[in-house]
Amino acid sequence: MDISIIRKYFESENKKNLTSREVFNERNKFFLQIKDNFIITGDGTLSLKFEDTMHSYVGALKERLEAYTKPSKISERKKLLDICSGFGYNALYALYYNPNLEIDMIEKFWEISAISLFLPLPDNYSFLEDYFNKIKGAVEYKLHELGLIKNLYYNNDSNIRLHVGEADEILSKMGNKFDVIFFDPYKAEVSPELFTIEFVKKMLDRLDEKGIFLTYLSNYAIRSALSCYSNIGKVNLPLNKVEGTIATLIQEESSIGQYEERIIALTELGIPYRNASTPKEILDKRNEERKFMRNRYLLPSSKRNIVDFESAFNGEDTNLRNRLEEFGLTKEYSEYILCPQKEQCICGKCTKRFKTSSERIIEMRKRLFELKGFNHEVCPYIL
Repeated sequence: MDISIIRKYFESENKKNLTSREVFNERNKFFLQIKDNFIITGDGTLSLKFEDTMHSYVGALKERLEAYTKPSKISERKKLLDICSGFGYNALYALYYNPNLEIDMIEKFWEISAISLFLPLPDNYSFLEDYFNKIKGAVEYKLHELGLIKNLYYNNDSNIRLHVGEADEILSKMGNKFDVIFFDPYKAEVSPELFTIEFVKKMLDRLDEKGIFLTYLSNYAIRSALSCYSNIGKVNLPLNKVEGTIATLIQEESSIGQYEERIIALTELGIPYRNASTPKEILDKRNEERKFMRNRYLLPSSKRNIVDFESAFNGEDTNLRNRLEEFGLTKEYSEYILCPQKEQCICGKCTKRFKTSSERIIEMRKRLFELKGFNHEVCPYIL
């Protein structure tokens, strides 16, 4: 949907002095005109295709519950930062389970936030109606404050705040900490500026020492960036073969698994995105870095079993063994690289055991770079 129609609607509405009831009726009429632009997801909730599909077809609210609300232990939290808040679905479920929660929502496009003012909930989610009205009140209040909306219908809750604009700029002005952060962006191909290692650090700088960071994302670049500054784990989602990511500053919630750790640490898929002048430049820069590092200092990701050192050196995969030896790895070197994943040292060179996925990723990458003679700082990559 072209979200300019939302802007045009409010430009028209703002020319009128409407009663509360008239506001409600006018917006309902407008929603009926645009409803065909929305996608009905599996749980009956509405989503929208804007630059990319905004929610899972399994169910927009169901996915929010599994990816964010449940793993966040939201009832124990006090302050939520919801980055890329969209229609407010993440904040909605969080508020339902913790009505006293303070919430700050960040959304780049005010029109996307404004869409919530038109959205109905399906009957199976009627129990969330009062809480959705509070989210809508915060949206309406902020857009009124910005001069974008004139007529008001919902009550404002001072514990819920919407921030409109570039997330990087908004976070730079924030001084407070949050004990839970939700990160719900479009995929990297659409908004790579939100995936850079610099932006990841900026988000984690806003996380309280005992807080939890959550995202539905599981791609290697974002996990690699997160592993530099936090302990990462996985979150199982109600989607086939898909999982989200959890990050904490003081402990690991759950390992992402040996294979995932190796792919991030040892192949060019683990190279993070970096700041650049434009989104295209961010994407191009990472592609160039991947090309430079592939087969030179990092293993190529084109062969997905490339990190199965056990099959190569202890099993019967002679083709893989030959490939790894061409790269410069021997059985002894492979044991040294993978030793951080073992319960006990097998290389004879460790001075400690590595207890988290992040620690293992950083140490394995460090050891590979050491063997390949790469002059580096451990994380992020320095070319």
